[in-house]
Amino acid sequence: MKNEFFVLVLQNLILFPNQEVKLELSNNISKNVIKNALNNNGEILIVSPRDELEIRPNIKDLPTIATFAKIKNCITLPKGNMRITLRGINRSKIKNYRLKNSDILATTAIG
Repeated sequence: MKNEFFVLVLQNLILFPNQEVKLELSNNISKNVIKNALNNNGEILIVSPRDELEIRPNIKDLPTIATFAKIKNCITLPKGNMRITLRGINRSKIKNYRLKNSDILATTAIG
């Protein structure tokens, strides 16, 4: 079973298991993460940074617990923004993070 997933860092929002949330993304980093996750069965890890003011947190500062989620829907809007629907599946313990180009990937204990 695959246990490495792309990570979407969400500020001011925590996604719980069995919760569904709709988001509109305008930043290119987040949109790129979603595109890559869609190429990997739409599976993604959602984390909230410890420092909410940090735009691009260091991977050493990210939490060790994430929500494993599935991208249910993705629409590209006329001005280039992306509207997505995420469904939280379960909690996941992060073993480690790594950078791949500008994306963050995480290896999980459960996935």
